[in-house]
Amino acid sequence: MNDFVNAYAATVYFSKPFIDLNYMVFANSVMSEALDDENGQSKCLVPSPNDIIVCDKTRLSITFLNILYPRQDKFSVSGFNAKHCGLGANSFHCKVIGRTGG
Repeated sequence: MNDFVNAYAATVYFSKPFIDLNYMVFANSVMSEALDDENGQSKCLVPSPNDIIVCDKTRLSITFLNILYPRQDKFSVSGFNAKHCGLGANSFHCKVIGRTGG
């Protein structure tokens, strides 16, 4: 983690390839920032400022990207966001709809 912006990516491989790239992906937002105060107390989850981004779409796999911005009110405190913010819920759900074959 750093104080300004962090990115997480994961590639999901399908059990059956899609016939073409005309499939749809529906993904939920992630509760992705775990925050606590200067004393390390009061952990909580808050919504990420971005939705998950779908990229590198192929017939066999798809890559999801989550960009995480830390707390805006603590940018002036060097090292705070690197120590007190991060990916809190490292999971998400998605539905992929399309025709498979082969």
